[in-house]
Amino acid sequence: MSFWAITILGIYAFALFYITVYCVIQFDLLFHYLKQRAAPNVVLPNILPIDELPFVTVQLPVYNEKYVVERLIDAVAVFDYPRDRFEIHILDDSTDETRGLIAAKV
Repeated sequence: MSFWAITILGIYAFALFYITVYCVIQFDLLFHYLKQRAAPNVVLPNILPIDELPFVTVQLPVYNEKYVVERLIDAVAVFDYPRDRFEIHILDDSTDETRGLIAAKV
């Protein structure tokens, strides 16, 4: 066999090995995904009583986001957390009409 034939055969064998390893990894990911999906949904108990939960502040930095700011505020407002231990800060440096949208939404 010539040098070029051995070189091409080596590159081909390496590529096949690489593809085989990649496929095995993908099958492993699929196996773990299906195993997790088949497990029953377990609801974890609330570890802390409601009056001992920490105070949480969510900060939303916004800059000229007039198309998404209302959906963003709505998404954060529906968090499942006690209202007396939760606050939302909207940090707005906008130069367009986003400020008016935020003021109306708040």
